[in-house]
Amino acid sequence: MSNNEFFKVYTTDTTVSLDFPFHISRSVVTSDKQDFVKLVNKEHSHEFMQMLYILNGKITSEVGGRTESVKKGELVLIPPFVKHRNDYFEGADIFTISFMPSMVESSFDTPFTIDDSNNFSRFYFVPFIEMGKDVDLITKQRFISAETLAIKDLFWSIYDGFKSGSDMDRLIMHANFLKVLALISRHYQRNKEQSEQIENSPHHKHFGKVQESIQYIQDNFKKDLKINDLISRCGISSTYFRMIFKEITGKSFVQYLNELRIYHAIVLIKKTSLNLNEISYEVGFTEFQNFHRTFRKIIGTSPSEYRKSEIN
Repeated sequence: MSNNEFFKVYTTDTTVSLDFPFHISRSVVTSDKQDFVKLVNKEHSHEFMQMLYILNGKITSEVGGRTESVKKGELVLIPPFVKHRNDYFEGADIFTISFMPSMVESSFDTPFTIDDSNNFSRFYFVPFIEMGKDVDLITKQRFISAETLAIKDLFWSIYDGFKSGSDMDRLIMHANFLKVLALISRHYQRNKEQSEQIENSPHHKHFGKVQESIQYIQDNFKKDLKINDLISRCGISSTYFRMIFKEITGKSFVQYLNELRIYHAIVLIKKTSLNLNEISYEVGFTEFQNFHRTFRKIIGTSPSEYRKSEIN
């Protein structure tokens, strides 16, 4: 470790083992965890790769002098040897995954062996490699509805498998970890292509306003949202708004809102005992028939059939 008390470099042996180069922990920040909070809010780096997934609450992440707030459902990727610090606020609930690339491919004994490799497995690490070369790329990852649910379920499965410690559970955990890396890499590449598209678009100056509207939809999907209200908030023409919305999401406003509501309904079906009428109302549908019809159209089965399949 560094002799500088204000900056520490955490090595592999402090977090993961050589025979199983992976570790996941869950931290719920309460008022009696001040020592933990003080530890992570000091500037530090580590030779392993790391992910922070926010289950609830919020943290701030500071890299390269730039600080951003990271909240529920969002993810931070930290490449090896990048100086950073985090502020964890009381009430925050965080999964932290630390790992060496050898967890994926044994020939990747250090992060430096990935970039020059022709091994297909290197694509799992593209976000970490590119962010490690340019810290300006290190920013929170915000997923669309379907990915949000998948990522969250995978993190829980990985966490449970790691705690169990049995060979079979760790085998399943490893497979789920690869799924997480694949989803993140796809998400990163898609955002990169979208950013290039935005920069080259003649309507570039309006994209930020529409992206704010998309975030507003995600935060307020339960409300009676109308596209004309969102257009008014943006202060741009209806034609531009609809066109840019489709460019960013790949969907119309109605498609996007319906999918968002249905995927949140799936969470409630899986995690609660609410009846389907209650779930329909909880995710923003005012009529159960509309909920039933939309659910079947998106998922391919009725809500009741889906619930039965989850029970069985």
